[in-house]
Amino acid sequence: MGWRDTCGVGGESSDTAVFGARRWLPHGREHHLRDASVVSRIDCKNYRVGYTAAHNPGRILVIQIDAAINPGNSGGPAFCPAGRVVGIAFQTLGGDGIGYIIPVLVLRNFLDSLQQNDNVYRGLPELPFKGFELRNQSLRRYLQVPFDTTGVVIRNVAPAISALLQEDDVITRIDDKVVGDDFTVELRQSELLAADYLVTCKRWGESTRFSILRAGVPREFSAVLAPLPHHMPRASGFDCVPTYAILGGLVFVPLCCPMFDYKEHKHVSQQLYNLVSHSMTSTFCADASLSTGPIVLINILADSLNYGYNGRPWRVLESLNGKRITTMDQLCETYLANSGEFLRFSFSQEGDKIVLDAQKCREISTTLMRTHAISSIASKNLAHHFAGREAEAKAA
Repeated sequence: MGWRDTCGVGGESSDTAVFGARRWLPHGREHHLRDASVVSRIDCKNYRVGYTAAHNPGRILVIQIDAAINPGNSGGPAFCPAGRVVGIAFQTLGGDGIGYIIPVLVLRNFLDSLQQNDNVYRGLPELPFKGFELRNQSLRRYLQVPFDTTGVVIRNVAPAISALLQEDDVITRIDDKVVGDDFTVELRQSELLAADYLVTCKRWGESTRFSILRAGVPREFSAVLAPLPHHMPRASGFDCVPTYAILGGLVFVPLCCPMFDYKEHKHVSQQLYNLVSHSMTSTFCADASLSTGPIVLINILADSLNYGYNGRPWRVLESLNGKRITTMDQLCETYLANSGEFLRFSFSQEGDKIVLDAQKCREISTTLMRTHAISSIASKNLAHHFAGREAEAKAA
């Protein structure tokens, strides 16, 4: 894959023009906003910023330009002097006068993915491993890496590829591109780029070839990489929808990236960040059915039943009545199946517990929803659990 094919522009210092929204002028005339710019560099960046950046598929190709991206031109096409579309303006990461456009290669792959999956976007191929730099000489000797060989050391492997790749393997080449000790490859002479793009910019179903060293022995294998299951949903309207259940005034939701990003501006507790974010980004999710995110108590609707538990929201639910809870469906089923006198909610932080009278939880549902102007005890995708329980499912 050549750099011109990769990015669709003629290289650094090439001219581009970014077109934005239409503006209507007097007398019915139409004017398109246009910003002339110059390509500053070809780069590889994470398209997500903030607390949840590490949950994205990896770094993806971008073209840096010297025009600021704003609401007027974001989402507009970028053209080269020959009139070809070279990308879509989408983001500003940094100071004034620095913007980024999504290269046409990434756009083509997106359209190909839709075509091959019945117009449903399934995501990008993702790096199925986590690695670290191979710079230390003791580490190189331990892994039996020759003096003139570069690469990165694997520290964690996704279950989907664990039969081919394992911890302490050294990746030396990807698709015949030599991998540097800092996980970069040469895009063109003397210009390095993060090797992520060799995976994240693949077309749907396209194979990737790896060359590795295992205990000093060279090996090669090819694999068709795909989106990986993640510990929590990443994008509204893509893999997550508003989901909640109110049980005894306790408001539970599955944690997702949009919510976590919102809490970044609302002083999310460092304890929750450490418990959820760090543990998730250091490992791969082994089961796609667990990609719903941990269940979090985000609010307590005041009532005499839950008096004394107020003021401690944003806790990760661990179990209900001793049963480990991993999904919202399981939470609703366990709640409704309870035949005991009490409901015992246990949380991850410091062994916290909330104990409520089970019968009173059912009795106060109607009052709580009327008081707080809530139409249903659960979101639409969970309402079937409460079918036939009118007093709990809807306000009177």
